[in-house]
Amino acid sequence: MQPRQVVRPRTSPSRKWKRGGTVSAEESLSKAITDKTAADEALTKAKEEQAAADAALAKAKEEQAAADAALTKAKEEQTAADEALTKAKEEQTAADEALTKANEEKTAADEGLTKANANVEKAKTDAKTAQEEYENALGALKKAREDRDSKEAAAKAAELKRNQIQDKVENFGETKKQASADLEAAKAKTAEAEKAYKKAETELKTAENGLEENKAALKKIEDAEVAVAKAKAEAEKAYDEFLEYKDSLDKDGDNYPDDVTAEEQKHLDDLYAVYAEKEAAYDKAKQESGADILGNPDDVKKAISDSEKQVKEAKVELEKAKKAVEDAKAAQEEKQKAYDDLTLENLQKELDAAVKAENEANDSFEKAAENVFDTKDAVQKADEHHDNMVANIETAEKKADDAKKAAEAAAKTVEEKKAVSDKAAEVVKAKETDAAAAAKTVEEKKAVSDKAAEAVKAKETDAATAAKAVEEKKATADEAAKVVEAKKAEVAAAKAKAKKYTPAKVKITKAKKKGKKITVTWKKAKKAKKYKVAYRYVKKGSKKYSGWKYKTTSKKSVKIKIAKKSKKYQIKVRGMNGSYMGKYSKTKTVKVRK
Repeated sequence: MQPRQVVRPRTSPSRKWKRGGTVSAEESLSKAITDKTAADEALTKAKEEQAAADAALAKAKEEQAAADAALTKAKEEQTAADEALTKAKEEQTAADEALTKANEEKTAADEGLTKANANVEKAKTDAKTAQEEYENALGALKKAREDRDSKEAAAKAAELKRNQIQDKVENFGETKKQASADLEAAKAKTAEAEKAYKKAETELKTAENGLEENKAALKKIEDAEVAVAKAKAEAEKAYDEFLEYKDSLDKDGDNYPDDVTAEEQKHLDDLYAVYAEKEAAYDKAKQESGADILGNPDDVKKAISDSEKQVKEAKVELEKAKKAVEDAKAAQEEKQKAYDDLTLENLQKELDAAVKAENEANDSFEKAAENVFDTKDAVQKADEHHDNMVANIETAEKKADDAKKAAEAAAKTVEEKKAVSDKAAEVVKAKETDAAAAAKTVEEKKAVSDKAAEAVKAKETDAATAAKAVEEKKATADEAAKVVEAKKAEVAAAKAKAKKYTPAKVKITKAKKKGKKITVTWKKAKKAKKYKVAYRYVKKGSKKYSGWKYKTTSKKSVKIKIAKKSKKYQIKVRGMNGSYMGKYSKTKTVKVRK
């Protein structure tokens, strides 16, 4: 599995420049490009004509080669016909010897069968071990892929963060403006949260007041009930005291005091008056504790339960409002700090750190991807080893069977060889006829070969003429290219201010395989302090390129280790100046294997 391609850091954006001096320069450049295009078209046409001439020459040479080959083949056939008779006689002798050899081979085959059976058992054991090694390799591959996917996700996250910071740097004014708007929005959200908090406080206070009022009402009812009970007990006690004193004055039991003194009567009247007063207090307490005055206790208790629920809910809402205020204030402080800290210098530092983090994440991902490739190779080798072990089983069994059949086939071979000897005599006569015909064919092919040689000379003259025309057209195209480059230089001068920090486009001077590495060199790019080399490759048997891989250097050359089984590389280079990236060079293609 090829690693997925990762989007790499963008180059620094081209900044707008003042118009004026650039208009005429661009018009001149446009005309120069038009002239260069015409020259290139003429060169292309000349090259096509040269290619046609070269193709005609190649065709003539192929025809000459074909004629020479036909002549050589005719001579070889003549020689072969002469040798065929001798070979037939030798084959007859060889057939007699083959019978003796066949008997010897049968004895050897019986011995080989016992050895082959032992080899079968060993091959099965080896195949089982190879299967276990293959399964272990698959487990390692799965783990390597999981590690690679994790590193790839980290690289993408680092790239996203670097892009976000780079956008802030490139649009600093808008970023500062947005930070101010975010701060104002955070302040408004804080004010709104504080307003909601005050409202929640009011609602809680209202709910608590209602609860206190309901509790006070319930207590009033309960106090009234206690007062009624107390008044009733006092009235009953006063009445009992009155009756007790009255009974003490009743000597004859007629339920009326007999011969009471004035003092006794006065005391009896006082006790009754106390009773009457307590009874009146009891009646008044019952009237004041009525449900129509203080309310129904059950209704008041339900109201208290509802009020307690409202208080509880109000407290929850107040806590939510309080948390919202705290969160809003924290967010406001964060936005305030972000606004205060938002300077181009700080953003540049963040960008540099993000670029560094991204490069480290990409390096980590590339190492993980390479580990996947290495692990895949191990899996493939283990699989091939297992297949070989399984094949060894079949081979061992087949050898045992072949050894038995070899002895039986030996006797039959003798008869076949005798028939071959008889047939060889007939072949000799036929080959004599063939040799005569071959000699005649040699003469005919010689004439065709001479004619093809003359045609080649004529086509070589045409090809030389076409090559000279290409050189002339190329000189014209090169001159036009120089004019274009000069005009581009004029336009580039008008854009110099915008490219103060952006490195120039790199020009690769050489990309060549040397040993197990590819050496890439390039010309120094203006304003470039470092260079980033991007490369990818295609493996044998595949048409799909791997993901881009990167190397960073401050030199003007780099060596790339050639990956296993790779056949072709694509390479490009860009200049780096801090966080500013130049344009990539033209992509160079290097074939490392056929």
